This record gives sequence, C-alpha cells and structure tokens, in this order.
Amino acid sequence: MSKIRVLNASVLKWIAVITMIIDHVGDVFFPEYEILRWIGRISFPLFAFLIAEGYKHTSDIRKYAVRLLIFALISEVPFDYCFHSTLFYPYKQNVFFELLLGLLTLYFIDKEYVVKGKNITIYCQLAIVAVSCGIAYIGQFDYRYVGILVIVIMNYIRDYYKYLAPAIFVIYLIVYGVMNAVFVLIPIAIIYLYNGQRGASAKKLKWVFYAIYPVQLVVIGLIRDYVVK
Repeated sequence: MSKIRVLNASVLKWIAVITMIIDHVGDVFFPEYEILRWIGRISFPLFAFLIAEGYKHTSDIRKYAVRLLIFALISEVPFDYCFHSTLFYPYKQNVFFELLLGLLTLYFIDKEYVVKGKNITIYCQLAIVAVSCGIAYIGQFDYRYVGILVIVIMNYIRDYYKYLAPAIFVIYLIVYGVMNAVFVLIPIAIIYLYNGQRGASAKKLKWVFYAIYPVQLVVIGLIRDYVVK
C-alpha cells in the first residue's frame, strides 16, 4: 500500500488552495456555473484533514491555535469585502474561525473526564462536539456544523478509513446534495494517497499557505469592483 501513498502534506495543501480559489472565483464571478462550486467542495475536507494532522503533530497547541486566530481576524475584513461587498458583515464568518474551533474541539475531546471516580469521557466528548457544532451554526461559520463534524471525523479517518470516509459522503449528500457529495469523494481518495510526510516546502511555505486565503479574497474583490465593472 505504501507504493500508492505518494502525496505529502504540501501537495494536499496546494490541491486544497487551488480548489478553494476556484470555488471563490465561481461564487463571485460565475455563480451560474455550479461545476465551479462542486470543485470547491474538494478543498474543505483537505483543510480539515490537515488541521487534524497538524493537531496530532504540533509541539505547541497554543501557538497553533493563536496562529489560526490571528489569521481568522486578519481574514474577516477581506472575507466580508469579497463575498458581501462591505468591510463589516457580522452574519457570516470566514473559514479560519471554523478551523480554529475544530482544532480546539479535537483538543478537548482528547481529554479524559472523570466525575466522582467514574469515567464519563464519551459523554463529555459528545457534548463537546455538540456544543462546537452549535457555536459554528449560531456564529454562521463558513461551513457551520458540517465543518466541525468533518474535522472531528478527519481526526480518526486514517485508522477507520472504510467506515468514516462513507460518513463524510453521507453528510455532504444530506446537506449539500448529490453532486457536492460526488465531488467530496475526490478529497477522500486523495487523503487515502497521503504518505504522512510534510513535504520539502511545508516549513518554508507555512506562512504562505496561511496568507493565501486573505490575499486571494482581496484580489477577487478588487477585480470584481475595479476590473469587471
């Protein structure tokens, strides 16, 4: 099986970034072409998987969370500008908030919870996931509760691939419809090809991958307002 697992984390990130940009371009400029949004469905499961991988391998969860928070705050104005043509739109939040909440969810569900000598970890885990899904839904995060569920599933998918991969497909089928569910099979297959390696450019381009999100939102917004119009 190792012979077919040839994709490292850097490759996964580039696939996620490219499909994300296709999604945003389709949303802003070509909303009538749904194929661009379907292609965009490839990106988030890969980001979710990379968050789960980052959580497993990070040496400092607090620094990781702070990085996500910083870029969530940096990206909010570009997000509002790109998709809502305003600098402040409180009714929907960018994807970094979702990734941050997903990371914190993984952190808290990994803890052991004991009350009066009884281990109640599983009940606490379910409660934590439910609360996180509620926060994502009420806060109108980009993928809302679906994003949190996918991040949690991705935390275990390498060990239970044949069970959890279909679960993601079913979630997308119920929430987003048939074609979006079909396209989510692509990142699921890509994850199966992941070899567990960071890739040569992962460390050098770490900040680039973070910065691409707000930068491309600003560029898309400027093109819409000053080139297309």
